Amino acid sequence: MLIGYQKPHKPVSTDTIAHWIKNAMAKAGIDTSVYKARSTRAAATSAAKGKQVPIDTTMSAAGWSSESTFAWFYDKPIQDTSANFGHELLHSSC
Repeated sequence: MLIGYQKPHKPVSTDTIAHWIKNAMAKAGIDTSVYKARSTRAAATSAAKGKQVPIDTTMSAAGWSSESTFAWFYDKPIQDTSANFGHELLHSSC
């Protein structure tokens, strides 16, 4: 349960949470016209694949025992994030 930070500090709605997630995804360079708040797992694992993260690492982090789970449900096309401002900013300081 999440509580709003503005008075009267009521529980936030599912729409508010979805909005927060979508904003974070957009700032991370994820195409929110393709990925919605409910698809963060597909976006993250597909991005990991695009960055050449070993499939065993992804499977372990996601709790999958079979590579076919990723291939069937989560392997989605990803956009090139190299032109993303946030991505460039973070990597320019390395």
